[in-house]
Amino acid sequence: LSELGGALSRQRKPSMASTLQLSSGARPGPARSAAKAVSGGKTPAQAPASQQDGEFWAEKKAEVSELLESPWFDAGLSIVILLNAVTIGIEQTLEIQGMDTMAIKVIESFFLVLYIVELGLRFFPKGLSCFKEGWFRFDFMLVFLGILQSWVIEPIQSDSSRFGPLMILRIARLFRLGKTMRLLSRAQACWMLVRGFMNSAGIIFYSFIILLLTLYVFACLGCEVITKNSLNSADVDEIFHAQVELHWGSVPQTMLTLVRFVCADNMAEVYKVLVERDPWLSIYFATLMMVVSLVLFHLLGAVIFSSVMEQHL
Repeated sequence: LSELGGALSRQRKPSMASTLQLSSGARPGPARSAAKAVSGGKTPAQAPASQQDGEFWAEKKAEVSELLESPWFDAGLSIVILLNAVTIGIEQTLEIQGMDTMAIKVIESFFLVLYIVELGLRFFPKGLSCFKEGWFRFDFMLVFLGILQSWVIEPIQSDSSRFGPLMILRIARLFRLGKTMRLLSRAQACWMLVRGFMNSAGIIFYSFIILLLTLYVFACLGCEVITKNSLNSADVDEIFHAQVELHWGSVPQTMLTLVRFVCADNMAEVYKVLVERDPWLSIYFATLMMVVSLVLFHLLGAVIFSSVMEQHL
């Protein structure tokens, strides 16, 4: 009876091999179910090719974005921009001297290809959304003008006289020097000066207006006391008359003469002869130098310095 009972029990229990087969094949575990759910019911080897391509391009976009944010990329690009600015100046000099500029044109085309590659790298990670950035729109405009100038206009028309107004497009490429501002932003002391200058742009503009009005007032006053002076006659004082004809003949000419007082550019040559002939004119020139050369410019420097310190603090 005991042997018969053992045989019956062995027939009811599944074998170890069938148990392993059920655990591995018949009933999939949670990990395999989750993997199938992620891959749409397929194993990783059976994942769709489009998903793998998407992961590949996402990885490449991340690598390009990391490259563009690298300080070495900005430094290298700034060097290229500065070299391009130098070649533009050399090309202008060679054209004035009537020399061959073919080598410079080839170098310019090389720089233009580099700029196109840079735009492509910036466009690749973001797509059309990169046009929302001001720097990208600025670079795109300059590259477009460079292509129009170097690869369209110059091959069609060798004589640049008919396209004279379009020659300014070449100088517009110098605006790319503004991209070096990114490097200046990394140096705190230098960036403080640049930021102070930009924040003081309004103050500088209004200071220029005040200076222009001041020169206009002194020019009108100078015409009254110098141009209409009784000594201003070839019969009375030939030297005085020649000096007036040279520097004080009209209001615009007088304003240009007064700019020498603003810049402190050999002022004695202008007023020495006049003051020797008419000492009362020393009052006019003393007031002019005090207002323009001393008070106005020192006041302007103090206002700009105050603005810079407020922005820094």
